Amino acid sequence: MNHLPFEDWLLEESPLTPPQKRLLEAHLRECPSCAALAEVSLALQSARLVPPPSGFVNRFRQRLAARQQTQRRQFILGFALLILTVLGVMVGLSWPLLSSFLANPSRALLEWVFRLVAVCTTIQTWLATIGVLVRVGASLISPAIWTVTFLFLSLVCLFGIASLARLTRIPQGVRL
Repeated sequence: MNHLPFEDWLLEESPLTPPQKRLLEAHLRECPSCAALAEVSLALQSARLVPPPSGFVNRFRQRLAARQQTQRRQFILGFALLILTVLGVMVGLSWPLLSSFLANPSRALLEWVFRLVAVCTTIQTWLATIGVLVRVGASLISPAIWTVTFLFLSLVCLFGIASLARLTRIPQGVRL
C-alpha cells in the first residue's frame, strides 16, 4: 500500500484541501499504520507543554560555565604539556651539540664557522661549474635547435596553463 502522500499530509501542519481530506479519511479507514500515525500526531498536538522546574536555566548556565572553564583548563594544560614535550625532544636530540658547545665554546664556534665556509665554497664551485657547462653547451648547440626547444617548452607551458585554467574554473550561472 502506498503511504507516501498520506504520511506527508499527516506530518505536515499545512491545511488540506477538501479532496485531500476525503482521500486521507478513506485511507485512514483502510490502513492501521497511518491511523496509528494520525492518533500519535493528534496526541502530540494536544499535549500540554510542561515548563522546566524553577531554577533550571540558572543551574544549566552554571554547569555550562563550569564545563567551559574545565575545558579551557584542560586545553591549556594539554598545550603546555605538548610544548614541554617538544622542548624536551629538541634538547634531547641536540644534546651532543650542546654538550660539545658548553665544554669548549670557542672550538665549537670555530668548527661551525669552518663548516659554513666549506658549504659556501662548495656552492660557489657548483655554480661556477654549471656556468661553464651552460656556456660550452650554448656554443655547441645551433640557434635553430635552441629556437625549437624554446618553442616546444613554450607550448608545453601554454597547454599546462590552459589545462589548469580549465580544471580550476568555477562554473557560474545556469547552463541550459
